[in-house]
Amino acid sequence: MADLISHVIIFVVAFAYVLASIFIGNKWGGRKRLKQIQARVQAYQKEFAQATKANDEAKMKNLQLREQEIMGYTTEMLWLPWKSAVFILPVFFLIIGTGGFLGIHFAGILPPNFPEFLTVLPFEIHYGPLFSGVSINPLSWPGFLFNLVKPGTYGAKGFFIACVLIAGMIAEAVVSKFEKKLE
Repeated sequence: MADLISHVIIFVVAFAYVLASIFIGNKWGGRKRLKQIQARVQAYQKEFAQATKANDEAKMKNLQLREQEIMGYTTEMLWLPWKSAVFILPVFFLIIGTGGFLGIHFAGILPPNFPEFLTVLPFEIHYGPLFSGVSINPLSWPGFLFNLVKPGTYGAKGFFIACVLIAGMIAEAVVSKFEKKLE
């Protein structure tokens, strides 16, 4: 029973972290602004492709004048997510610890509170086993997929990260669907 409670507590913490990350991303990461920029850049690219296909030099010249504006949008689009990461990443390391990252040794909140926690999940996300036997050769990449679908053992930190990945995908899908209905 205590094992189930540990699983639930870690999952709830992960889910709360994901929801907070989405909220912060919407508030400071400029999610709406990011979508606006993406729409403008895509419209520009479509217009440029049409002008190139039609060999319309006047239109291409006009589009090249707007290229600087589009490059500014692209730069802004790259920096927007980092604004929210300034808040999200420290909380992540506060929860799981730093493990000596940047010379900082902090155990975190979860690992010391669940020192005996171990669970087996039906997938492997540990870096070493995941990429073992996989080279730069594209023919070896099926090995990557096979490494992904084998069981992996996780402590509190690894289970939290796995829960964040899964909860993040689910929450993102739900939020995206909800946003589309609002539009």
